[in-house]
Amino acid sequence: MLINTDINNKFLNFIKKINFNFFLLFVFVSSFIWVITKFSNIYKLNNELAIVQTIDFFPPVVDDPYLYGKIAAVNALSDIYCMGAKPITALNVFAVPEDLDEEYLIQILQGGNDAAKEAGTVIIGGHTIIDKEPKYGLSVTGTINPNNIISSSDAKIGDNIILTKKIGTGIILTAEKNYSVSTEIYKEAIDSMIHLNKNAAAIALKNNVNAMTDVTGFGLSGHLINVAKASDVSILLRVIDVPLFSGFNDLISKNISTGGADRNFESFSMHIDNLHSYDSSVSSMLFDPQTSGGLLLFVDSKNTMNLLDELIDAGEYAEVIGEVIKKDKSSISLI
Repeated sequence: MLINTDINNKFLNFIKKINFNFFLLFVFVSSFIWVITKFSNIYKLNNELAIVQTIDFFPPVVDDPYLYGKIAAVNALSDIYCMGAKPITALNVFAVPEDLDEEYLIQILQGGNDAAKEAGTVIIGGHTIIDKEPKYGLSVTGTINPNNIISSSDAKIGDNIILTKKIGTGIILTAEKNYSVSTEIYKEAIDSMIHLNKNAAAIALKNNVNAMTDVTGFGLSGHLINVAKASDVSILLRVIDVPLFSGFNDLISKNISTGGADRNFESFSMHIDNLHSYDSSVSSMLFDPQTSGGLLLFVDSKNTMNLLDELIDAGEYAEVIGEVIKKDKSSISLI
């Protein structure tokens, strides 16, 4: 059975309430995990087992085909981890130009396969179509006890918010295409994007997080707003504590921007209090679309230090960036 039985009515009500650009992003990116969780991709088999299904794919974000394949696969797997589930199998989803070099194709698939292996997941097949531009990703199947599902709708007032990867991949990937970023900064972003959220999610579950989501195309602001609205709370975000990749602000000062950030601004800026009080670097940080970003963990304050210590001891990145507060007129307040 589907865990949510009134899917169509809730989905239609959701569409009526949201900004049209936001809806287009939802359709093509499918990154708002609370929407996916409630509407489409958890199927309860019995009282102890449910399957989780997700899909994510996109055009190349880097020139190296192996890295592209690995980033796309890690990004797709993240949707499973942020619900507390374990990925077990995956299918390749691949759009291929007719004139694509065979070795390029092989390297993309190898990158995806290596990411799946690292996740303990088996790629059991896939589907390919002809298209003008390469597009690659995975459809992933995971399992979970239906009583242990972690959603983005259960954040509690007083929770601390932990972010497990730095912000800035959108700007850095754009800058790299314009030859405006150093090798060191680019490598830092690549290393982050190919890093699985597997261990961070497992440690989060062990420490009883209340809510969890990943940070992808809607940027930090979009995913925080998602949690705030789904949980009927607001969020106090400490701007100075949000971790950024090296050189992020320098790139902003060079007027490097992304189309995704502009769309995110249009969709989410009205939900952020006192945004006008901050300079463009803060706006860029909030709306920069992330590829294969980290997790946002919402955890009771009494468990925060232990969770931070375990994440850092395991080699994961972790910063407390804010806290959950009583619902206010805006979903996010900046301090």
